[in-house]
Amino acid sequence: MKNLKRENNLIKLYTSCVLLFSLLLVSKLSAQQYPQFTQYTYNMNIINPAYAGIKNSLSINIMGRTQWVGVEGAPRTGTLGIHTPLGVKRAFGLGFSAIYTELGPLKETHLYGDLAYKLEVSNDGFLSFGLKFGTSIQSLNQSLLRFNSNESLNTVFNNRTEFNLGFGLFFSQEKFFISASIPNILNTNFFEVDSSLDNPNRVSRNSTVFLGSGYVFEISNSLKMKPAMMLRYSSTVPVALDVSNTAFIDEIFELGISYRIKESVALIAALNLNKNLRIGYSYDFSTGNSFNSNGSHEMMFLYDIDLRDRIRRTPKYF
Repeated sequence: MKNLKRENNLIKLYTSCVLLFSLLLVSKLSAQQYPQFTQYTYNMNIINPAYAGIKNSLSINIMGRTQWVGVEGAPRTGTLGIHTPLGVKRAFGLGFSAIYTELGPLKETHLYGDLAYKLEVSNDGFLSFGLKFGTSIQSLNQSLLRFNSNESLNTVFNNRTEFNLGFGLFFSQEKFFISASIPNILNTNFFEVDSSLDNPNRVSRNSTVFLGSGYVFEISNSLKMKPAMMLRYSSTVPVALDVSNTAFIDEIFELGISYRIKESVALIAALNLNKNLRIGYSYDFSTGNSFNSNGSHEMMFLYDIDLRDRIRRTPKYF
């Protein structure tokens, strides 16, 4: 009983530390809007390097998102995440993350390495610290640009490459996690392009702050519920908050719904094809946009190669 109380107190302590850490960052940083995902619990190392190696497996996640179908120049995003634990006690994590985004004539590619270190803070709880490092590359397809003045036609837009760093914290148990991260710390002198594809301008952009959490409740032997949330802070656009709840049925099917505040409602479905492979799909209905679209589609593939040992359990739900 005392051990259980001690573990609960530790969870509260680390949760409070991560929340305080994130709130301090939000109060001091301005930020660009990082790509958003509905099934974010399955590609966490894209936004948080501390997630690298958190599983007892070599994990490969691929995600693709087509947003606001039917709208000219709407965002399209693809991600690849690979990570694995390292060391005799699996205390280290190593990973690679990549993001490719198209927004009208604008293309961005982010290529990062992830390095993490994990501390065991309770019988089933781990606190991980992570560092993300790599480059961001931006280019413009000038044939798609439209200008408001003839003077802009003489402007030359060169491709841009910027070095960047990120870091994060991740506390996890088998059925609980809390995450705080900043994927891009350094300023980048990149283009901003509005939705009408007019007049791209160079602006200085900072990192996005992410704060997320989730918990799995066991309703019965065949049914579990996983409520989760993800907050993204940016000074250039409204604060984005995702709240979701999914049900696991017989550890095979996952069905649920997600709400992105003042923006969209999404339906989520996933299937465990076997103990290693999971596929998922989500469809977002736009609720907060002034333009008409046919919603947003998102596909997810997750493949885990088991690395069996007795060091720790592997999270099954995130």
